[in-house]
Amino acid sequence: AESLPNVQIAVRLPDAEVEAMITSARSLVLQSEIEGFGLPLVEAYYSGTPVIFVQDATLSELLPPDVPGSFELESPDSLAVALESVLRMPESQCAAIALKLRGVLAWSSCADRTLAGYREALR
Repeated sequence: AESLPNVQIAVRLPDAEVEAMITSARSLVLQSEIEGFGLPLVEAYYSGTPVIFVQDATLSELLPPDVPGSFELESPDSLAVALESVLRMPESQCAAIALKLRGVLAWSSCADRTLAGYREALR
């Protein structure tokens, strides 16, 4: 990847520098199929930066089904289509995705769902 034009490989950086880098990026590419929770995705959308991510990865569980940016890991053409789609994404759509993520991931929302699960288990 380092040999590609306009691609920057980042080493571990202080939080403020990571935030500045994500905010200034045109897109964040997450090429992992098994990324775990997906905090970089959440941080990117909160910063107004769209994300390209592997189709059917666990990240898709966090996002609305119509969010552009998913690609097939083995398909360079799919990656190109995903990149084109997120580069055309209006800022308002990034903001809407960030709001949805904030609602889903807020402590109060998690607590409400946990209590609902306990109540259901007690029935």
